[in-house]
Amino acid sequence: MPGEKILSECKPFYATSRRIIRYDERAQGHRIAEIAYDQLTAMELMRKPNHTMMILGTLGIVATLFLTATGFIFVATLPALVGGAVLLFVGARGKLGYYQLYIRKTTTGPEANWAISTSTFLDFLGLKARAEEALWRLDYLKARSFIATIRNVIGELPER
Repeated sequence: MPGEKILSECKPFYATSRRIIRYDERAQGHRIAEIAYDQLTAMELMRKPNHTMMILGTLGIVATLFLTATGFIFVATLPALVGGAVLLFVGARGKLGYYQLYIRKTTTGPEANWAISTSTFLDFLGLKARAEEALWRLDYLKARSFIATIRNVIGELPER
């Protein structure tokens, strides 16, 4: 747009002076999605669980309980049980994974009431449009300066 400047980029995302743009190049052409800054409601730093560690912790707990029930191990039961629980907890906590941008939906026309009520119902059930949500995810390690630029432009956003 005239007078708009690109302030930061984290491909495929671009932060301009007026909006955030996602520009995806594909073999069949390109796809552009955008968020005006006034539509951005929150940014959340999400964690990715470590499933391997969670499985090992669960197996450790189950094996400890099984061996204790059969009478094979008495001495190492408590440390093994605690170790399994720690692995399970640390694996569930995971590591920092990505930033999720949340957008205020604007629907107009005769379908607006139906769309809003359906969206509210799906949010109540904990179901969201996964594809649309995934569209606005930025990798944690790559996007830190990009997120800092957005926060400089619009100020602090609440975290969900």
